[in-house]
Amino acid sequence: MAATFADAVASALRAQGFKGKIGTLRPEDSASSRASVLFVRLNSWTAKDGFADCTFTASLRTNEGDKDLGYFSGDNLIVTSDGEHRISSDGLVRSAQEAMNDLYSRVRATGLLKTG
Repeated sequence: MAATFADAVASALRAQGFKGKIGTLRPEDSASSRASVLFVRLNSWTAKDGFADCTFTASLRTNEGDKDLGYFSGDNLIVTSDGEHRISSDGLVRSAQEAMNDLYSRVRATGLLKTG
């Protein structure tokens, strides 16, 4: 699930126009002291009763310092073409992308990271 979420993060940031390098750090990895790092801590990413929900917190570390970006959440009603509510990976990804759109706006507002 972590790899799927990381892919959703990268996809959403690219879709919003981010042009920088995106990589994934595992807990045992360490970032270059020159690299800007966006930390995303996934709280929940679930689907239940026809709804997908994604919640996480994020912070940004740059040469300028650290900035807590706050709490983010996205949800998505999952309805198939036959009107049924079913769990789908696409619905989960869309819930994450909704939250990521808010994250990208907040990252841009800090002015700490070159986003375009």
